[in-house]
Amino acid sequence: MPRSAGSLALQLAPIVHYLQRATATGSSQEDTEKMSTGDSELLASTRDSLERVQGFDVQSLVRERELGAQLAFTAIVEPALRLIALLDRIPSSTLDDLPDEQLQTIMNLADRIHNVFTQVTEFTADQGNPRGVRDSLVDQVIAQYQPCFNQLHPLIAYSHYRSADFQSLEREARETRQRLEQSVADGEERMQSALTEIQQILGAARTAAAEVGVSQQAIHFQEAAKEHETESSRWQTRTGWSSVALFVVAVLFLFAPNLGLLDAESTPDAIQMSVAKVLVFATVSYAVYLCARNFLAHKHNAIVNKHRQNALVTYTTLAEAAHSRSDQDVVLTYAAACIFGPQPTGYTREGGEGFTPPSGVIGLVKDAAERRE
Repeated sequence: MPRSAGSLALQLAPIVHYLQRATATGSSQEDTEKMSTGDSELLASTRDSLERVQGFDVQSLVRERELGAQLAFTAIVEPALRLIALLDRIPSSTLDDLPDEQLQTIMNLADRIHNVFTQVTEFTADQGNPRGVRDSLVDQVIAQYQPCFNQLHPLIAYSHYRSADFQSLEREARETRQRLEQSVADGEERMQSALTEIQQILGAARTAAAEVGVSQQAIHFQEAAKEHETESSRWQTRTGWSSVALFVVAVLFLFAPNLGLLDAESTPDAIQMSVAKVLVFATVSYAVYLCARNFLAHKHNAIVNKHRQNALVTYTTLAEAAHSRSDQDVVLTYAAACIFGPQPTGYTREGGEGFTPPSGVIGLVKDAAERRE
C-alpha cells in the first residue's frame, strides 16, 4: 500500500478543513447545522456493526478440530487480524461526530468483513471442492484490506486528531497548573498558620515551664505546711488528754480527804503528803503546758509555710502585671520578705509585729493611683 506524500495530503485536505470548522470558536448556528451528524438509527447500526467486528474472536475461524489440519483456516488468522486492527483505529466514540455518508461507509465495510467471517464459520467439508472454497474465502479476507484502507484512512486520521485534541490538552494543562498553584498557595497558607500556632505553643510552653519552676519551689513549703499541720493536730489531741488528766488530779486532791483517802496521821505525814501533791500537780500542769506549747508552735509554722507557698505561687502573676523593671524589683523584694521574714500568726508571741513593706511599695501604689486619676 505505497502512498506518496502529495496524494496523502490531498486526501487529508477535506478532513483538515472539516476539523478546522469543528474546532473554531464562536461559530454561528448556520455552521453548526451544516456539521450535523447522522440520525440515531444509522449511528446505532454503524456502532453495532463496528463493535461486532472489533470484538470478533479470530481464533474461532481456524476450526482445526472440526475440519482437520488439511482444511483448517490457519492462513486466515493474520489477514483477519490486520482487518480488525484497521477497524480498531476508529473508536466507537468517534462515530458521534461523523455524518451519514461516513457512517454508511463504515457500516458497509464492517458488514462485508463480518459476512466473510460468517462464511468461514459456516464452512463444511461436505461441499464440493472444499479446498478451493477455503482458499477463496482466505483470498477474500486478504483482498478486503486494500479497499478498506482506501476508504477508512481519512476517518482514521480524523480519529487520531480527535483523540489528540491539542486545544483540550492545553486547556487541561492550564487547569492542572491552576490547581497546582492553588494547592501550593493553600499549602503555604497552612504552613504559615501551623508555624504561627507552633510559635504560640512554644511561648505558652516557656511560660508554663517558668511557672512550673516557681511552683516546684513552692512544693517545699507546701510539704512543710502539711507536716506541721499534722503535728499540730497530734499535739492538740495530747493537750486535751493532759488537760483531762490535770482535772482528774485536781478533783482527786480536793475531795480525797472527805472520802478518807490520803489522810495524814501526823505533821510529818501531812508535810510529806502536801509536797507529794504539789509535785504531782506541777508535773501534770507542766505536761499540759508543753503539749499546748508544741501545738501552738506547729500551728504557727504551718501557717507561715502556707504564706510562703502562696507568695511563691502568686509572684509570677504579680511580676507580669508590673510595667517596668523597677516595679518588678519592688514586687520581688516584697515577695522575698514575705517568704523569709517573720510573719505574725496569733499563735505565738514571737515573730515581731510583722513585716513592714519597703517604701518603694508605697511609692508604687501612689504612682499607680496618680496615673488612674
